[in-house]
Amino acid sequence: MPTPFAAGENYAIELDGEHVVGRVWRRPDLDSASGARSADEMAAHLRSLTTEKRKSLLLDLRDAPAIAGPRTVETLSDLLRGCEKAGVRIAVILSGDAMQLLQFRRLVSTFAPSAGRAAVTLAEGEQWLSAGIRGK
Repeated sequence: MPTPFAAGENYAIELDGEHVVGRVWRRPDLDSASGARSADEMAAHLRSLTTEKRKSLLLDLRDAPAIAGPRTVETLSDLLRGCEKAGVRIAVILSGDAMQLLQFRRLVSTFAPSAGRAAVTLAEGEQWLSAGIRGK
């Protein structure tokens, strides 16, 4: 059963055994600077968890803004790079919005080519993560 770990203005993080689940949602009342600060805060929590004994991270962006701003992209790029370096599998679940798909498929393939997968369904992301667990 997932355990709440942290929450912010537009995100929540849960722990489920060796797995971390981060969810982000759209908040039209947040300006871009506030959104970027929330992304920084969430990423700091996620980085601390992925350097522990966590084997996978599911980042659910289905309800997030379709386009991430430059500061958020930088933050998420660092998170993806860290997962790649640590060998922590990461699945980024996307809404299916064409712009979001373009942006995040590029980010995942650039910064987490072995450890990451951009997926459009929760089932696809979970399958990617569980395949890595069985393979270890």
